[in-house]
Amino acid sequence: MDTPVATASLKDANEAIFEVMLSGKYAGRAVYLTFDVQEAQEIAKRLGVDEDSVEKLCASLVGDALDRGRNPFLTASREARRWASDGMVGPPPFLALLHVMSHAAELMANDGEYAANAYYPRLASLVGVSSGNLRAQGKQTELFWRLLETWLAENDYELGRPTASARGTWKYVGLAMSQAIVRSTDRAAMHDLFDTYGFSNGDRLTAADIYPYVDDWIRSSNSTARLRKAWEQKELRDRVCEIAIDEFQDWSNDILGLPTGQAKEHSRRLTLVAQVLPSFPKQRLSLHLGRSAELSEPVTGLLDAAGNSFSISNSTFGAFATISPNPMGRNNSGLAASISLNGSGYHLRWSSGLVIPLTKSSEGPYWTEIARVSIGTEMIVLVRNKKTLIEALENLLAATSTGEATYLTSQELDGIPDGWRLYKDVRIIRAADWEVDTDLEPLVPMSEGAGFVISGGLQLARGVWHSKAPPAVDLVTDSGPTGLAAQRPSIGGLQLARESQSDSRTCSLPMQGLGDASYTVRGYVGTKQVAETLVVLRSAERARPLGRQMVGRLAHGEVFSAKEPPSEGFPCMIRGFIVSPKPPAVEHHSKVDADGMEAIPIADSVLDDEENSFADEDMVAIHSQSCAARGYHIWKCESAPVEAIASGLRKVMSTPLKMECVDCHLAVIARNRGRKKKKPEQVHSLIAHKSARGKWERPTRTVDLDFDLLFDALCFLGSGSWGRMDRLLVGQDIPPWTLGEMAGAWASLGLIDVSYGPGTHRPKKWSVPPPAVCATEDGEGFFSGFRCDPLIDLALEELVGLGGAASVIEQEGAPRHIGFRNVDLGSFAERIGSLEDPLGRSFSIVEQPALDLVRAITSLPGLEASLEPISTGASPRNLQCFDVEGARWRRAEAISGEGAYRFDHAGRVYVYRAADGREFMGPQQVIKLLAARQRGSRLHRYNEQSREFISTRGAEPVGLLARALVACSGRLPRKDDSGLTIYENVRPEIGQAVLFNLYSRKLIE
Repeated sequence: MDTPVATASLKDANEAIFEVMLSGKYAGRAVYLTFDVQEAQEIAKRLGVDEDSVEKLCASLVGDALDRGRNPFLTASREARRWASDGMVGPPPFLALLHVMSHAAELMANDGEYAANAYYPRLASLVGVSSGNLRAQGKQTELFWRLLETWLAENDYELGRPTASARGTWKYVGLAMSQAIVRSTDRAAMHDLFDTYGFSNGDRLTAADIYPYVDDWIRSSNSTARLRKAWEQKELRDRVCEIAIDEFQDWSNDILGLPTGQAKEHSRRLTLVAQVLPSFPKQRLSLHLGRSAELSEPVTGLLDAAGNSFSISNSTFGAFATISPNPMGRNNSGLAASISLNGSGYHLRWSSGLVIPLTKSSEGPYWTEIARVSIGTEMIVLVRNKKTLIEALENLLAATSTGEATYLTSQELDGIPDGWRLYKDVRIIRAADWEVDTDLEPLVPMSEGAGFVISGGLQLARGVWHSKAPPAVDLVTDSGPTGLAAQRPSIGGLQLARESQSDSRTCSLPMQGLGDASYTVRGYVGTKQVAETLVVLRSAERARPLGRQMVGRLAHGEVFSAKEPPSEGFPCMIRGFIVSPKPPAVEHHSKVDADGMEAIPIADSVLDDEENSFADEDMVAIHSQSCAARGYHIWKCESAPVEAIASGLRKVMSTPLKMECVDCHLAVIARNRGRKKKKPEQVHSLIAHKSARGKWERPTRTVDLDFDLLFDALCFLGSGSWGRMDRLLVGQDIPPWTLGEMAGAWASLGLIDVSYGPGTHRPKKWSVPPPAVCATEDGEGFFSGFRCDPLIDLALEELVGLGGAASVIEQEGAPRHIGFRNVDLGSFAERIGSLEDPLGRSFSIVEQPALDLVRAITSLPGLEASLEPISTGASPRNLQCFDVEGARWRRAEAISGEGAYRFDHAGRVYVYRAADGREFMGPQQVIKLLAARQRGSRLHRYNEQSREFISTRGAEPVGLLARALVACSGRLPRKDDSGLTIYENVRPEIGQAVLFNLYSRKLIE
């Protein structure tokens, strides 16, 4: 074995692999321990060798460290266990060893050999150790793979998701082989599979689901020789399917595909999403088209065939980018349409089908269109109200579903277009025993093999749930008895935490009360293991380390929006109520003439969704030739080529191998399910009952969320994009503007700092500030910033020990207010000085939070920083002008004269036109304020006698101004029935300072 000339050590090799591959590059994604070209180059550079020598160097360093006795892995095993018992601090000391084992499997796969007797000689040639000893002690290598799996899970998959999995008779060799079956280029080739069969990025797939599609696609010219060779080995097929599922996640997140003009054009199918929104007198179905993604900027310049212009942006949802203007239209009359958009180098398309299933999204509080159903998944289904289709659907549901489905029309739910039905509570639990009509193919389960259905709970990230709201884990198989077991890792291996047994083909495992840990859940039919998954449970008690955040911590360096602070340039930084450095005392602001003025304008007491920056826009243009509009599909059929039949790859079949609709791109694989096509009269006799008319239950006026649990989730995450918060509301039936309202409310409470998009009030990022104890006056105060149950419990114990009293008060739309009274702040600060949160931070003591804020504001950019210059163009859509006296929006024909306007463009846009013709985009509250100032009116006033700061609804102070008002009491303002928002217990100097910043500071130069 030739050793490259280098001074690197085994520790250096481990650290290089960690830095290049396991420090965030594969956050939330599958990570493999073989090098691609770029990784090999970067690791070689760190180790001081040429790219061609890096594999030999790693093998040499590993070989030198292995023992030459009977157990080559003895020393490595001891070091691994010591690292684990010390808390898994730092990178695993066996990364280079795992890579070399994977590389040996890669060399074997390069030669087209997949066998244990071919693996160990290659490993021996790399490390210079006896092949017999390596084979005899192969069992020892499982420890390293399991510890890596545990380490990645303990880091919440922010460093990558484990991929090692043994299959068939290769129990230990299979772990290394699983890393080398395919290369990165082979995995990328699988994207053609998802495009070819019309998968949606809302689909939830299992390895069993995708098996028939891989089996059909892998023989095509678009697969690779390496994949075809691996597929010939039956023991590897499940593993190839698992790799395809991992790659599907990356394909789903590739929102627009490759720009047109590259080697191969990748058009992307748009996805339909649905929400049921509050409305009067009936609730309303809202539909949008888009892709699951977070875009940094809107993509504009998308044109349909008629030349109408569209854009795609996160104007409605944080984690789902929608097309604007909405092709569905106000009454969803575009549901039967087709749309094809080209421009900016991209091609986006959607065509309606006769049957459109949607399932609860894993990305936000809405339902997402899926191309194919999975066993046990709850759905709603939009169906063309065609007699023969409805009869066939009723037959199918009677035979294959739970029987709980009901249907609605526009009589029960506004927004269901004429000629359509919406079925709710649909859950397919078995496949039909006849050949289902192709129109209903989207409702045919992709597989009947064993698999998990994981649903519900508060999901913090992919594979990670809140321990106080864990998911329901169900195993669905084709036979019984079944069993489930959850095991948690320990130094000695996996230990049983909970198990469940069932005599039927399904089994459920409750996860409540298990606590923060990583659990390996295994499913069994009899004694045979048929499925395995990882479920990680977390809470703020195990908050993510600060250095591992996806985005950085935010701080206010201006009044309106927070941002990631630069190394210098902020006169002061404000996180929550913590102002650093503490601002000097300044003269009070001159009193703004507010007392005794005329009553401020009162907005409507009930605000519609238009006041919340969201709107369903009119349909601009559609193409009518869709399957739903025609009432039938047009199929393009593929038959087995003669040479494929002759070679034995495919059997002669009387039906096509693949059929694809030329419009909606529904792809059907003709599979021999071993079932005969029943006669129509036999099918009709199956009906046990027909679905009844139902209704969509109206939620209570208050959003039904556990806000304390939600804030605990934010404290665990620490910071993130607004799409990440959107994902925390999966399964909730709430309007899309709820998150925006929460952002302003929680930011004013000092619970989060929020960064907004330029010239908008749409949140982009958030972070949780450090824990703080804030005083109001007369020995009262409240807790703010980061919190977790043990930290607050310990602090309250110290409070009671000093004779103080705690008050825990529910707040609408926010976590509970945790306050205190009858205690000396200095003594309390001393008693809690040793307490630290899970990130090692002590409580900050803020004696005068409101006064600190208004003093700091004087040195910061004011509300003018929230404004962006804009040119509105000739004819804005849905244009309205703000009537200051009536505090409402009215229709306008054109932007003429100074004032506040709003219109639709990639969402709702608010604009102020100045007297000189310049136009500025900004948050609606600031735009309304500018209009009031121009008219010499007021939207706010302060009553010194009652110590109340009063605002017109929809024009409340924003940013640090709202936070200063809330700091006076630690409580959110109340909203009275007359349309006013009232902040209570506001000291005169605070009220006057806020009015000064609203009405006396210059906003437009």
